[in-house]
Amino acid sequence: MGSARPVHATTATSALLAGALVLCLAAAGGASPNRIAALGGESRFLLDATNVHEYPALAVSLGHAGLELYDEWGGAVLPLGRGAVGLYANRPSAPLRRYNAWIDALGLRPLARLDVQPWIEAVAGLRLDGDRAVGLKLCHAADLDETAAGEASASLSHVAAGLRLGPGHRRVDLALHLRRYRLRDRTVSPSRRQSDGDALALQARGRWQVGEGLLAVPVVAVETGSLGLAPATGERRRLQVGLALNARPTASVLAVAGLLVDHESTRQESPAGPRLDQWTAALPALVGGAEVHVGSLTFRAGLRHEAVRAQTESLNAGGQVVRTRTFDAGMRTDVGLGMVFGDLRLDGVLEKDFLRDGPHFIGGSRRGGGLFANLSLEYLLGRGSR
Repeated sequence: MGSARPVHATTATSALLAGALVLCLAAAGGASPNRIAALGGESRFLLDATNVHEYPALAVSLGHAGLELYDEWGGAVLPLGRGAVGLYANRPSAPLRRYNAWIDALGLRPLARLDVQPWIEAVAGLRLDGDRAVGLKLCHAADLDETAAGEASASLSHVAAGLRLGPGHRRVDLALHLRRYRLRDRTVSPSRRQSDGDALALQARGRWQVGEGLLAVPVVAVETGSLGLAPATGERRRLQVGLALNARPTASVLAVAGLLVDHESTRQESPAGPRLDQWTAALPALVGGAEVHVGSLTFRAGLRHEAVRAQTESLNAGGQVVRTRTFDAGMRTDVGLGMVFGDLRLDGVLEKDFLRDGPHFIGGSRRGGGLFANLSLEYLLGRGSR
């Protein structure tokens, strides 16, 4: 769970997205990553526009246009009749952060100079008969470092197909994700290249109304993949199982609470070295949060408590198994503030030190202050069924 890398959008891209947002004001909910962060940090436990990236079939009911002003990325999902189309630019993602971290861990130049950046992400959805919908997502990220001595390149291509079944009070969201990794170093001879680089993930989420104003949201995700720089090979498997409750006692109050078990295992093998097996498990993560609407303001508070156990096994030169175990536990709390002007919304996360050197209301640094040191702007399009 590393911190996100800074992403830099071009001025032209930012202007284009801002112009699209203005045009959308004439059209008739959604949410931002800042809202997710202030409600426990688990988007799949909430029903909002961020779910489009995990379950692309939801594009037909989550029309919105948004900008992450300080993280410099954004996009829009536009309803079109029975369907919807969306486009995002420079959007970071967890798989991309893991890929960059893996490249950094190789410690090889010029590969270490690569920083794979998100380029474009497109999503489309179509309503079928009844309560069914399908969706498709395509995205690509890449980096290239070419010198007189040679060339190094890396890319990540991601395709996802989604299916939505059932009405709003009893719905299932399904998605199949395929990621393709490409890494090559032509500064050495013979050229080094990635030997394995595919990941396949199946995600499912349910949504059942179990009482007045109470929804149960079960989540399951299974992923398997391989990633290694030849002649080494690597395998990775991950299983996530979670259950959350969304309670809305009144129209202006939402509370969410859930548990998420996360188990991940990796295996690395190289002809020049011993096999290395690692696994980590969250046992389990407790996610909770609440938001309250008061007039045009929305107040949020969330927490995430996680206990992680990890184990590493390797073979030493004498063929003996060397085993290392660690245990770590911690809790993160966040407070957020949102402003609602009809269908236009601003969302920020409260900096814990926003009174230092200030106070700063908008702006400031992420560690030194600023009530809105990170700011999301979103406009909701349409009022389709969620």
